[in-house]
Amino acid sequence: MLKLTGYGTREVTVPDEKQCGSCQETLPAVQFSRNSRSPIGLYCSCKKCRSAAIRTPAVVVPVVSKKCASCGLALPAAAFTLLSR
Repeated sequence: MLKLTGYGTREVTVPDEKQCGSCQETLPAVQFSRNSRSPIGLYCSCKKCRSAAIRTPAVVVPVVSKKCASCGLALPAAAFTLLSR
């Protein structure tokens, strides 16, 4: 067990090994980044998986149709105008 002191306002005891939530591999605790909001003080995914997730661009799904607020019909997205604010 590893104790992280001087980390936020609490002392956290970290296990020697942890299973990654993404790749499911059991890795040493040093392979996980710190997370003050986690009960054990580490992210659920290893550094390698988190890095890959951050570098992966988000998939943008095009809007094909929308529901009209006034009549309730599903119309093509091109039938609606964009409002600029």
